[in-house]
Amino acid sequence: MSKQDSLKKLEEKVEKQRETVAKEQEKLASLENDFYKAFHEQVRVKATTMNMSVSEYLDAMG
Repeated sequence: MSKQDSLKKLEEKVEKQRETVAKEQEKLASLENDFYKAFHEQVRVKATTMNMSVSEYLDAMG
């Protein structure tokens, strides 16, 4: 195998890894978004249950 062939295979491998990293970053961003939505909903429900606004609830929690 020539050096050019080896280099081309390495470049292809690197490109595949970049694609994998990009996909994983998209998944992570989606999970973070889901987490913040769920957290906000939980805070809103707790605040509503205590007859408080979200900001009042967060202030009370410190």
